[in-house]
Amino acid sequence: MARHWFNPPVPVKTGRPGEIRNVNNAETAGEELMKWTKRGPCWDGSCAFATP
Repeated sequence: MARHWFNPPVPVKTGRPGEIRNVNNAETAGEELMKWTKRGPCWDGSCAFATP
């Protein structure tokens, strides 16, 4: 299956506190985000996407 690449890499929080993983394809980002139990809008600033 083809990967869906993007550049620059996107920082995504991992399940480990304080750990951020820079991913450069949608499949890896999706795998990491699916591990999160808290989903939905991030009005309180707790989004899975980290700010650089």
